[in-house]
Amino acid sequence: MGRAGVFVGSSLLAAILCNSVLLCAQNIERPTRPSRSTSVVGTALDPVRLTPTGIVFPDGTIQTTAASGILANGIRMANQFTGEDCGEKINAADADLGTSAGEIWVTQACGLTISTAVSVSANHTLRWVQGGTYTQSATITLGANAGMVGAPSAMAIGLSVQTQVMLKQADGANLPAMIHAVGGFNVIQDMTVDGNKAKNRSAGQNILINQAGRVEIMRVTTQNSNSHGIQFTSSTFGKESCCGKITKLMSINNSGNGIYALNTSDLFVTMSEIENNSQNGIELMDSPAMRLENSDIGGNSLDGIYVHASGTGIQSLGQIIVGNQFGNDYRHDIHIVGNVGSTFTSLVNSIVANSFLASANRTPNNTYDDILLIDGGQNVITGNFFGTSGAPNAAKYAIEVTETALGRALPSVIQANSYNTNFGTGTVSDTTQHGYGTITNTLRTSATLAFGAISANSCTEQGIGIGLGVGSQALMTGIATASPNADLGNANLVWSARVAAVNMVNVRLCNPTTGSITPKAVVWNVAVVQ
Repeated sequence: MGRAGVFVGSSLLAAILCNSVLLCAQNIERPTRPSRSTSVVGTALDPVRLTPTGIVFPDGTIQTTAASGILANGIRMANQFTGEDCGEKINAADADLGTSAGEIWVTQACGLTISTAVSVSANHTLRWVQGGTYTQSATITLGANAGMVGAPSAMAIGLSVQTQVMLKQADGANLPAMIHAVGGFNVIQDMTVDGNKAKNRSAGQNILINQAGRVEIMRVTTQNSNSHGIQFTSSTFGKESCCGKITKLMSINNSGNGIYALNTSDLFVTMSEIENNSQNGIELMDSPAMRLENSDIGGNSLDGIYVHASGTGIQSLGQIIVGNQFGNDYRHDIHIVGNVGSTFTSLVNSIVANSFLASANRTPNNTYDDILLIDGGQNVITGNFFGTSGAPNAAKYAIEVTETALGRALPSVIQANSYNTNFGTGTVSDTTQHGYGTITNTLRTSATLAFGAISANSCTEQGIGIGLGVGSQALMTGIATASPNADLGNANLVWSARVAAVNMVNVRLCNPTTGSITPKAVVWNVAVVQ
């Protein structure tokens, strides 16, 4: 610690990590002043502030930082480095950090234009400590363990409200990507990335995760991309970009997909909104095991989620889609293609506890489904609510199961879902050879039956009413079972059950012996699986 030198030390660094940029003065060793006196001003309880120009004491005296822009160990102020634009200053600050871990702080004093390509080196964080709209005409590339962090903001909601920090692509820049993560273990947080697609008709993605694993994106809005809002790309079979974590993302008004994954497994998407994109909300190509939960997928011009595969890469199987809301997509909310030719490419998907709300955008009427499953199979679809607004924008089915050739759809389980009554054609359609094991409901009831005497080698039937079936449609079909709740009095009796009429199950009791039998009157339990 010197009179005119750089103040470096663990006590100041600890203070920086205290509440915001107002330092915890009582924990700081005071540097001597650069002029007038070597005495320490004030008491240890006086507030001390960290500013872009130095450390400010209560009487206004400033301990200036070094010309190199060092504030403390591992921190650089970009505006204190030379450069033609903010991008060049950031690079200079990054170079000054060298191989040491640290942060580069950006304020409006750095300039609001990034026209020099920026490379953030490994273990460095580019941190915006002052909000503003920064116009970008060159790509920002993140090395290993590098991050970009804006001023803390709640998730923005598109064009009407923005985060404090916005990166906006300059007119005519047509960048291949605005942010390019290549190192892995990157963090992108608290900012809006705007592709300005109206003025960049040949630009690429806003955010490209390129063979970079375990990237975390939080409280980011990606909007107005001429391509996808975010793209995860890996090599064929490589899955290098696996395991990305996306939390509180707004991906909206992009010309491509809100999120696009290619050859990438195990993406986690939670508490996000993927809306009003010109292609799909989420498209997964050769990308298995996405976990999507507690998110809003709606208003996308194609499908809400489109899952498919090339047949030559990894499979797009094992998607887990739980607790989301879908609505106002123009085609299917979920569209899964399970085969390429005779090769299975998407199996064992779980679609659980989602709400499929009405869409006012589906045209023609009775054309698109809430869920369309083509080939594949071994899926579980349960506990969902399906709704449709009816004509002129009615969904064709809540769930449609079909196959491109006989035998290409393996059995799945579809059960315990709830439907409204406005579907144009019906709630569930299954046209597959194997029957897909569709279970839309299980109904149960019980009643006491007294059959009386049954002659030798003969049978008799009695009926039990069982109520309404799926979608408030009367029960007319299903697999019925029945069993007595107590001993019938004779071990030779045999029985079966069938759906005999609307809302009626008949229990058939047979006596295969050579003498008459009078069974006891007991309670019978009846179930029908639809």
